[in-house]
Amino acid sequence: MASQETEKTSDEQISARDLRTYIESRVELLTISIAEQIATAVSGSIQKFTGTLFLGAGGLFLWIALGFFLGELLQSQSLGFLLAGLPLLLIGIVLYNRSSRKMEEKIQAEIIHKVTHQIRSAVGHNGKTDKEKIKD
Repeated sequence: MASQETEKTSDEQISARDLRTYIESRVELLTISIAEQIATAVSGSIQKFTGTLFLGAGGLFLWIALGFFLGELLQSQSLGFLLAGLPLLLIGIVLYNRSSRKMEEKIQAEIIHKVTHQIRSAVGHNGKTDKEKIKD
């Protein structure tokens, strides 16, 4: 009887140890997965920021060229730059006064969608990662 209790206690300790190891492994996997998702989001953001920066610089030079062109046509550089800058000023005023809550919600929804999609693709439908599926 005493040996059965000792055997049962020993099995419970092994099971508890295995469970602890399993939980620690899952936490570590989740941490690595989250770090990977953050790295992916940051690298994508840097790439988009760089592209936007070059696009903005190109647009700036085009507007400057437009200002010079209009100045040549109107025989007044200041009037040419005034006319070239007027649409930018109006667009800026409209965007500044417009409620940005919808834009914030749209951006947040897109970020959440991308992160959850990447997490779902990293962890399969049955809760196993791609690496765990290969092992099976």
